[in-house]
Amino acid sequence: MNSSFYLSNPPVVLNEKFTTGTVGTVTVRVLEQADIIQAANVIGDSFQIGAAFGRWLMPLFKLGIREDLYSRLREQDPQRAIALVATVNRSTSKVVGTIEVTNRGTLYHASLAKRYAYIANLAVDDGYRSLGIGRQLVSQCESIASQWGFGYIYLHVMSENPAANHLYTKMGFEVLCSDRTWHLLPWKRSSRLFLRKALA
Repeated sequence: MNSSFYLSNPPVVLNEKFTTGTVGTVTVRVLEQADIIQAANVIGDSFQIGAAFGRWLMPLFKLGIREDLYSRLREQDPQRAIALVATVNRSTSKVVGTIEVTNRGTLYHASLAKRYAYIANLAVDDGYRSLGIGRQLVSQCESIASQWGFGYIYLHVMSENPAANHLYTKMGFEVLCSDRTWHLLPWKRSSRLFLRKALA
């Protein structure tokens, strides 16, 4: 059994390539089983749990991410969830970015339709930021959501993440609402923004 997600009727472009000046060709494609360890490392490093609790907890955090990614591959429902990676270096396929788009059925906000397209886990390796990789990953998710038949796509972002907020604003996302959340450090509170973008 193949462990990749595949979307049928209509097909998603699964091997989108673009060139950046410093790293050459970057390929955005569907996550495969062989990518999971690298993808978990990129996600874990991007969310910086080590800064809050120390490096000793990071391996456990990444193990949890790996198990979650393996579970998603086993479910294989491409009409409800697709995980993508950005890779460089054709011979080694180094994973430098990840993202997921899901067809959600849980109402988060009263103004949403019963089902909606939702982006999660956008992460780009520190050494490959500001090269357009995050933008390409988000654009691919928008394309998938359009093929699923959605007119809007949604995501959450923390208010104190200026790089992500700048990217989403430039790409046309608007803030629908915000809620207060607990931070990894119990004495610190954060605001989580709920964003939406109309799809062409």
